[in-house]
Amino acid sequence: MTPIGDIARNALLQNQTRNLRSLIQVKTDELATGRVSKLREYLNGETGQLRALQSDQNLLQAYKTNINEVQTIFGAQQRGLDQVRSILANVADAALSFQNEDGVQPPLQVVARQSFDAVVSLLKSNIGGRTVFNQGSAVMEPNQLFTQIGAAIAAQPDQPPTDVARSVIQQAIDPENSEPQAPVPVAPNQSVSTNDPSIQPQFSDILSSLSLLALGRSGETAPERQDIATSVMQMQDQLVSTQANIGQREDRLDSVLSRNASEHEALEFLRNELTAADPYEAATQLQTATLRLETLLAATARISKLSLTNYL
Repeated sequence: MTPIGDIARNALLQNQTRNLRSLIQVKTDELATGRVSKLREYLNGETGQLRALQSDQNLLQAYKTNINEVQTIFGAQQRGLDQVRSILANVADAALSFQNEDGVQPPLQVVARQSFDAVVSLLKSNIGGRTVFNQGSAVMEPNQLFTQIGAAIAAQPDQPPTDVARSVIQQAIDPENSEPQAPVPVAPNQSVSTNDPSIQPQFSDILSSLSLLALGRSGETAPERQDIATSVMQMQDQLVSTQANIGQREDRLDSVLSRNASEHEALEFLRNELTAADPYEAATQLQTATLRLETLLAATARISKLSLTNYL
């Protein structure tokens, strides 16, 4: 039977061995990561500053996500306006080379209707639940909108068709009491809106002109077709100006992103300063703990050998 004293001594030796192995692992990790392992103990329980730094970093990360989403919307707007300019170029070509008989060039009325449908489809596009162009309302289907425009013009023969068409379109793409999409926060006390007030009137004018062409309300004579081509080119110029404005907003957003990234790096530096482990101290403690463990293991071996001799 093993004496009670030997049992107690063995338990003490095992406990010391576990503690030393744990200390060696902690100091090894600190040397590898450069950060203290037992942070709360290292800071004497005063972790308020560290929590504040982490909170600020999390907020900056959220701003980065928001900026990426806004940049995606702006990029989609640029590509969409490129498509609209290409559509208008096709309409201008059709107006200048208008043919009533069958030929290579489709009739202007057909081109206008196809262009109307394409522009309305662009207005309906959205990314991640945020509409690319429209402020927040859901634009109706192209056929439905086109039918409403034709019906409104027929019901108001005393009103200029252009005014009637623009009124119907304006109500469709920006109905009364519709709430615009909320601005997106991108930095402390700074938000960015994806809504451009100049885009809606431009789309209204474009769709109004296209609908009248598709309904055969204009473009029947050579002078009218020349005026159409001139008007379409002016619309293209306005779209180019709008794209330039969006580009400026993208540049400002890039500046905000860079500023936030610099602030995040500064906070990370402060966080590292708070949690940095002293490499010299960690190495010294690791060496000391290793030597103590080796000594303890050697002592344990000798004690075990003596106990076996006494037993025999």
